[in-house]
Amino acid sequence: QMAGSAGRRGLDPVGRVVLALEPATKEAVVWSVQTLRDGPEPLRSSFAPSYDRICSMLAGRSLAEVEALVQRSFGAFLFARQGQDEGCGSASAVDKGGGKAHRAASRLAAKAKK
Repeated sequence: QMAGSAGRRGLDPVGRVVLALEPATKEAVVWSVQTLRDGPEPLRSSFAPSYDRICSMLAGRSLAEVEALVQRSFGAFLFARQGQDEGCGSASAVDKGGGKAHRAASRLAAKAKK
């Protein structure tokens, strides 16, 4: 089992994780050694807001505030980092209509103005 805090992006310079190998099976030890040697598996964002979630986010907020929230998400961070690793893209690409949440929020905001 893995427990700990990977840190909060932008707030904590370092995160710590504790591995508890009970029972210390051969598979668990091999996995631990490989993980320490090779590094952890890549993290993926699970931020995939539904239509209802987007409506809730828009309630009492402007489209700009919702866009700022999405831009601060871990998914936006990973998207920007992936673009930098590949020599293209940036965090600003997220606010140019690249994601489902942005498109849905834009449609809802347009409907609300009518």
